[in-house]
Amino acid sequence: MAAPTVLPTELPSGWAPVEQTTGVRLSGLAAGVYPGRREIAYTPHQKRIAQDLMLAFGMGDAGSAADTWRGHSFLRMTEDLITARKEPLPDLDHVLLAFQTPDLHVGEAVGCYLTELCPGHPQSLGVSEQGAGAPFTALKVADALVRGGVLNRGLLFVLDQTTPLQEPGTAPDIHRDAAVMIDLGGEGDAELVEYSHERTDRPALTLTEVRDRHRGVPVVVGTALAGCLPLKDLLSVSVAPADYAVTSVWFALAAMWPLKGPVLLADYDRYAGGLYTARLNPVVRS
Repeated sequence: MAAPTVLPTELPSGWAPVEQTTGVRLSGLAAGVYPGRREIAYTPHQKRIAQDLMLAFGMGDAGSAADTWRGHSFLRMTEDLITARKEPLPDLDHVLLAFQTPDLHVGEAVGCYLTELCPGHPQSLGVSEQGAGAPFTALKVADALVRGGVLNRGLLFVLDQTTPLQEPGTAPDIHRDAAVMIDLGGEGDAELVEYSHERTDRPALTLTEVRDRHRGVPVVVGTALAGCLPLKDLLSVSVAPADYAVTSVWFALAAMWPLKGPVLLADYDRYAGGLYTARLNPVVRS
């Protein structure tokens, strides 16, 4: 039996992470909207993969439905936001992607592409199938990476795509392709000071309990959560743009940037019944 191949490590000998006491910080946001349609031509193999994805999401016999989808790809949207930057990218450690359902441009591996495109050859990872909660989880993952000393600079992309895919029991709730790019890492202008994920089928009540821990802090709720709140609660919060799903809260945050004070972001995964919140505080520099 042949000896196993030992792959070389990219880390120098003796390297060890330096843990940090502070969490992830955000240093900038950029948002883009992508109207219209992008034509796509599947190979027979890619078309079968796309149809298998649709079947996996409980859409029955996909038939030719994949042929009718013409949304913009994750690769196209992320590349556009990077190209539009005023300053060149620094060397990155990680690129994170947060989305609701898989990209039906199955021939484009966006994570691999971004690893090659971005300086520093960053590792890429995705968070999905949590509804509007995916970006919150991605932010928590980034926080752990920063505290573990393995994320100094990175990007988080939050993505919405007009696709026939949808989580079981939900209706399509976006009308355009959209993306938000968030610069994050160990340094920045606002810090994640609390993240929470509560399993609940009573999101209005659970949100009230979370707000009790953050009295006086403005609250921004996303599209999914806004649809679950009574009018009296809606009058006491800011509601993010309604034309977006996963990106709605983050579009609102981009419009508020840079933060003048603390803010509590909140959204709801209607399928799994999860309320996600994140509090951001501006960094006070001495």
